[in-house]
Amino acid sequence: MHYNIRMNDILRTEGLSKQFNSRTNPLYGKTFTVNALSDVSVTVAKGETLGVVGESGSGKSTLARLMIGLITPTAGRIYYKDTTVDAMLADHSRAYRKAVQMVFQDPAATLNPRFTIVNLLKEPLAIHNIAPEKERRDHAARVLARVDIGAEALDRYPHEFSGGQRQRIGIARALSVEPEVIILDEPVSALDISIQTQILNLLLRLKDDDNLTYVFISHDLSVIRFVSDRVLVLYLGKVMEYGTTADIFSDPRHPYTKLLLASTYSINGSRAVDIADDISIARNTTGCVFYPRCPRRVPECLHDIPRVDVSSTHASWCTQTNA
Repeated sequence: MHYNIRMNDILRTEGLSKQFNSRTNPLYGKTFTVNALSDVSVTVAKGETLGVVGESGSGKSTLARLMIGLITPTAGRIYYKDTTVDAMLADHSRAYRKAVQMVFQDPAATLNPRFTIVNLLKEPLAIHNIAPEKERRDHAARVLARVDIGAEALDRYPHEFSGGQRQRIGIARALSVEPEVIILDEPVSALDISIQTQILNLLLRLKDDDNLTYVFISHDLSVIRFVSDRVLVLYLGKVMEYGTTADIFSDPRHPYTKLLLASTYSINGSRAVDIADDISIARNTTGCVFYPRCPRRVPECLHDIPRVDVSSTHASWCTQTNA
C-alpha cells in the first residue's frame, strides 16, 4: 500500500506494521500475536493536518506512538523529510525529538505533579539547549502567553489548574522547543464540549501562526472534520479509506467509513445507528478485517483486498468501492 510522495512531505510511513504478543492466560503461558497495525503507508505534507479516525482498538494510538518514536515498528519505516527516523534516533542528536512533539489525551498523566509550571517548561529547553539558563523563565512566560495563560501561573503546580488549562500547558510544553510537527493523540476527548471548542480553535490558530503540521488522532468524526485537511480511516490496524476531508465526508466509499458516519450523533443528540459489535474480533482474519461486520460482504472479500483509487486524492480498500 503506497501513496505518491510529494515534494513538501515532511513525515511519511512506508508499510508500517506493529505486532504485540499477548497472553491468553498467564497461568498456562500461552501467547498469541496481535497485529496492532498492518502495512500502513501514509504521507503528511508540511503545514497540513492529517486526521486519523477509527473506533477504540483500531490502531490510532499505536500509529501515534510509532511516529513519535516511543515504540519501534515490527516492519516498515518512518521518514522525517528524507531521513529514516531510526537513523535520526540512533545518532543521539535529539533532532527528531525536537522537530516532532506529542500532546497526549490526559495532561494530568504527563505533567509531573512535583514540578512547577516554569520547571515543566524549562526542562525541554535545557534538554535541547534552547536559550541561556537566565532567559528560560521569560521564554516559558512567552510560550504560556501563546496558549492564553498568564505569567502568574509559572510558580503554580499542575493540580491547581482545570483540565482545559492543563491541556493548554501540555500544548505550551510541546511548543516550547519550536517543533515542525505535533502529534495530537485524542487531545480534547477528556474535556467538556465548550472547552473542546476553545482548545481546537487554539490549535488551529497556532498551526496558522507557526505553519505547524499536525497528525490529529481522534475517534470523534466531528472533531476530525473540523480540523483535518486529509483523513485516514483505520479499523483493526488496517487502512479502510484515505482521502481529503471532503472525499471522506461527502463521498465515503468504504462500508466501514459509511457505518462510522451513520453512527455519529445527530443534531438533536440521538444516535442514528448504534455500533454494538465487539471490535475485538481476531485481527488475523483472512482478507478484509471488516468482513465479519460488513453489510456488503461478498466471497471475494476473504482474499487480498485491492486498493481502489476513486480519484487522485481518494482511495478505498474494498472490493465494493465502486459497486
